[in-house]
Amino acid sequence: MNPRFLLAPIVAAVAGCQPLLETPRLGCWAGPAGAVHEVLGLKAALITREARAAGARNAVCGSRLSILHVESGLAALDGKGMEIARLEVSDPAVLLSIARDEEKAAVFLISTRRWFGLRNRQWEPLPIEVDGEILAIAAGPGGAIAVAVRRDGRLWLVHIDGNTGMRTTEEPAGAAAAQVFVWPDGALLLAGEEGVAFQPRHGAQGSVVFARPAARLAAMSESGVLVTLSEGGQYGLFREGAQISVFAIPGGGP
Repeated sequence: MNPRFLLAPIVAAVAGCQPLLETPRLGCWAGPAGAVHEVLGLKAALITREARAAGARNAVCGSRLSILHVESGLAALDGKGMEIARLEVSDPAVLLSIARDEEKAAVFLISTRRWFGLRNRQWEPLPIEVDGEILAIAAGPGGAIAVAVRRDGRLWLVHIDGNTGMRTTEEPAGAAAAQVFVWPDGALLLAGEEGVAFQPRHGAQGSVVFARPAARLAAMSESGVLVTLSEGGQYGLFREGAQISVFAIPGGGP
C-alpha cells in the first residue's frame, strides 16, 4: 500500500483544524484510537479539539512544527499544517521531540535504535549511539539533544551534539522511574507508583506534582507534557523555567 495514502488524511485533517490566531495551540497527542487531539487555549482555559483522522501512533505539536507518526512513517508539518517532510519507517514505536521556536526535531526509533533529525525541512540520519534503554529525548537549540537513559536500574542524563553525534556531558540522575520526560536543559519529570515529581538539573530541590500514580507521560509540545493518571484523568503540564503549571484536560476524565 502506498504510504502516502495513509499519511495524507491525517495531514489534511490536522491542517484543516488549525486554531484561530487568538487561540494558541499548546500541544497535541495521539489517542488510543489513533485520532490526533489538539490542546488549545491560554492554559488557564484549555479546550481540546479532535482532528478527524485515524491511524496516528504518536504526535507532538508546536507553534512552528508538528510531527505525526503513523504506520507507514513520519510526517513533519509547518505551523500552518502543511507537510514539509516525510520519512518512511516501519518501527512501531518512536520517541519524538521538537525544538522550541525552530523547525527542528529529533526522533529515536526504539526497535532499530536509529536516530533521525529534521534539519532544513529534510529528515537526516543522525550518527548517535547511546548505550542503555532510552526512555525520553528532548530536542534543544542548535541541534542539541538531551537523552534520559536507564542502565542497571539507574537513570542517566546524556547531552549530545546532534550534528556530530558527540556526547557533550553524561551524568547520573538517580534511580530510574517507570515513566520519564526530559527537557533540553536536563530537567526531568519522573512518574511511578508514588506519583509524579519534577526534578530540576544539578540536584536542585525537586517538587511533587501529583501524589498519585501515573500510567503515562507523553510529550505534547516543546515544553508541554500530557500526564495520564492510573486512576483516570489527564492533565497538561507546562514548564517555563523553574515554574510548573498543571491544568486539567477537558474530557480527560476525573
